[in-house]
Amino acid sequence: EERNAILYALAVGASSEETDLVYERDLRVLPTYACALGLWAVEAAGGLGAYDRKFSLHASQSLVVHQSLPQSGAIETTGRITGVWDKGKAALLDIAVESKYFTASYGIFLPGLGGWGGERGGGSAPVDEKTGGSWSGSYATSPNQAALYRLTGDLHPI
Repeated sequence: EERNAILYALAVGASSEETDLVYERDLRVLPTYACALGLWAVEAAGGLGAYDRKFSLHASQSLVVHQSLPQSGAIETTGRITGVWDKGKAALLDIAVESKYFTASYGIFLPGLGGWGGERGGGSAPVDEKTGGSWSGSYATSPNQAALYRLTGDLHPI
């Protein structure tokens, strides 16, 4: 829905000057909106009893864009748990969501659920020594940005 894509853009810091992100005419959907579209799988895993959502932390996230998101319409996605790792005093649950538009991955940190002797899982992806990574930077956020982001439907307390 166009309204949700616009609300997401505003919640992550788009300004009224970025008319292609915040107005319906010639709307361009931010590629990172795909990450929000895939959160249903994270919530569903918790709702099915895989973990207690009140005690989980969003530990990692990645996104591969296959093609631009449409301005509106239905997007068929599938989600699955791709790994459960024993991190000692905690566990890490990996979830992937796929569609023809994107593949999004989420790492959910679960304090107090490790120590069963399972595989520890991989670490961070290696960094290209020549470039030191693909990009880095920093941006200032507004004091109200986290509160505004909650309007997108992500009500996690952290």
